[in-house]
Amino acid sequence: MIFEFIPVSAFTLMVVLVVYSLFAQKVTVFSVVLFVQFFMEMLHQGIELYVGEIDGTLPAHLINFFWYMSFAVTDILIIFVLFRLIRLFKLRADWLVKAVAGSYAMYALIQLSRYIDRMLLETNILGAFYRAAIINLNNIVVLMLVCYLILELVGFVRKKHSDTQIY
Repeated sequence: MIFEFIPVSAFTLMVVLVVYSLFAQKVTVFSVVLFVQFFMEMLHQGIELYVGEIDGTLPAHLINFFWYMSFAVTDILIIFVLFRLIRLFKLRADWLVKAVAGSYAMYALIQLSRYIDRMLLETNILGAFYRAAIINLNNIVVLMLVCYLILELVGFVRKKHSDTQIY
C-alpha cells in the first residue's frame, strides 16, 4: 500500500497539487505553497523515521537535541525556500504565503521553546502546550489551504463562465 511509504497527509497534498495544477495550467502562489507543504511533510516524516531508528543508540539528550533542532532549522529554512520560489516564478507573496511563512516561524519558535523547557531548564512546563500548539497550528494551516483552494476554484469557475458568455 502506498501509505506505508508516504503519509496520508503528504499523499493528499500531492493529489491536491496535481489536480490544482491541471486546473491552473501554470505555476501559481497556491501551487508553490502546496509544493513547499508537501516537501516539508516528507522532510519531517523522514526526520521522525530517522530519530525513531537511532533512538536508543545515542544518549537521550542527543536524540532530543536532534529532534527539536532539526524541526526548528528546517522550519526556518523552508521560509527562505518559500520566498525564493515565489521570487523565482515572479509571483506576488499574498496573504497565504505570508501566513504559511509565519506559521513556519511559529513552529520553529515552539520547537526551540520546547527544547529549552525540556532539555535545558528540565521543567516540562510546556509539554501540554507543545502538543496542542503543533496540532492546532497544523489545523490552521490546513484550513488556510482549504479556504484558498475554494477561492481559487471559485475564481476558475467565474473566469470560465465569463469567457463563455455571449454578448
